[in-house]
Amino acid sequence: GGLDSDRGRIFETLLDLPIKYPKNRREWFKPRLLAAEGQPFNCFGVEVNENLQPVDPEGRVIYSNLFAAGAIIAHGDSMSEKSGGGIAISTGYLAGKLAAGFAGKNKFTTENTEITEMGLKPKD
Repeated sequence: GGLDSDRGRIFETLLDLPIKYPKNRREWFKPRLLAAEGQPFNCFGVEVNENLQPVDPEGRVIYSNLFAAGAIIAHGDSMSEKSGGGIAISTGYLAGKLAAGFAGKNKFTTENTEITEMGLKPKD
């Protein structure tokens, strides 16, 4: 999986999940490559709910047994936030626990953890 683009759109390559990004290509990047506030394209990705499940533009879960992690999730910019692999590690850990819970391997849910501390809320 991952993201790819052509001249008119950005798309997720494995399951064609909807991607959150501005339609105007001029909004995809800043003139300065190493802009302090980061590049907008670093925040493009799949919108997820509180259980890291990909959702459509209306907020409906697309696949109940799919959990997203890492750079594929919208809104995270590990480069400008200087979080390195932190987003990938924390969301990967949480997605694994949630997937195991979905498969009946444990009782882990987002109700007994604090995922907002991991920075998964969209930026206002």
